[in-house]
Amino acid sequence: GLFISGGAVIVNVYFAGRRAEAMEETAKATNRNADAANKNAEAANRNAEAANKNAETANQKQITERFSKAIEQLGSDKPEVILGGIYTLERIARDSEPDQWTIMEVLTAFVRQNAPIIKENESQSPEDQEKFLKLRISIRACLTVIAERKHPDLENKRLDLTKVNISEFNLFKANLTRADLEGANLTGANLTRANLTRANPTGA
Repeated sequence: GLFISGGAVIVNVYFAGRRAEAMEETAKATNRNADAANKNAEAANRNAEAANKNAETANQKQITERFSKAIEQLGSDKPEVILGGIYTLERIARDSEPDQWTIMEVLTAFVRQNAPIIKENESQSPEDQEKFLKLRISIRACLTVIAERKHPDLENKRLDLTKVNISEFNLFKANLTRADLEGANLTGANLTRANLTRANPTGA
């Protein structure tokens, strides 16, 4: 009985050791699998980051190309082409906050160039008058985009609309916050509910 009992104990101890070894191997395999999974996850994260960077680069490239094309369109002599450029700039400004102010500067420069104040002692040539009338729709589109800009303005920046002739234009509910309207012709313009907070209307 002692021999049988002792043999049984030895057998149990042997198989218990084998089970412990098997469990240890299983645990090691599980750890190896976990390490591999972590490495795969890290690689996937790196790939995702690289993909995001590539997508951002591609997006910035596309924005740059669209911006350059729109600037070219502003120099066209065809009103419909100019309007296309203005509305392209509007979409870029809405989609890309960092580019909004640059676009506002481009549009205000377009207005200043094509709708300047004519002094009383100056005469406007028939060609200039015709050009102004032809560009009036484009100037109105610029003012609409400026007035409905989506993102906050940059600190210490002003919309430069100095000495522009925007008489009779509809600026209803226009956002003209901090706009520099010094010397501008606003005769007959509709400024109902326009936001002129901190605007400069000196001599307008």
